[in-house]
Amino acid sequence: MTVAPKINLLAAGLVYFGLFFMAIVVDAHHDVLRFPPPSAGLPRSLAVDMAIGFGAALPICWLTRLGVRKSVHLRELAREFQALLGSLETRETFFLSMFSALGEEFFFRGLVQSWVGLVPAALIFGLLHVGPGKRFIPWTLFATVVGLMLGLLYEWRGDLLAPVAAHFGVNFLNLLFLPRWLGASHETPHGL
Repeated sequence: MTVAPKINLLAAGLVYFGLFFMAIVVDAHHDVLRFPPPSAGLPRSLAVDMAIGFGAALPICWLTRLGVRKSVHLRELAREFQALLGSLETRETFFLSMFSALGEEFFFRGLVQSWVGLVPAALIFGLLHVGPGKRFIPWTLFATVVGLMLGLLYEWRGDLLAPVAAHFGVNFLNLLFLPRWLGASHETPHGL
């Protein structure tokens, strides 16, 4: 990995740690993060919430792969993301995915959604996923829809575990497999 992607990776890690730390500090003073028992639905357990989160991540990753394979515009956008991050080792992908999932979920779902509600929090989440130029608009829209889904998971399950697992799953799988998808993207799509 060259120096620029390593700096980008370090900067991202610091931002995610800052979001996570801010959520914890604010919660310690204002009790904003809520962890009530779910009012209805599946029983509460670590395994169930993790399964729900990872289960929610799979169709999102499938849609990402489909978009990269079928759309020249999305393929070019994916190449730009890959150039920004460089070639990541599996452990770097794991930690970047974990830090982003924890930081963003504690901040956006735990704090922002608690303050402004589901839809405004999803819109803010999407708007903060803006890239340089109009070509990144699909990423912003995608992030808004995913933010809405993560917010619904948070409200349904009553805690942050399912949204963190979903967010981690989406980031980890997409970052892990994106180089492979881009390498095969020049082929005629047949089956997924």
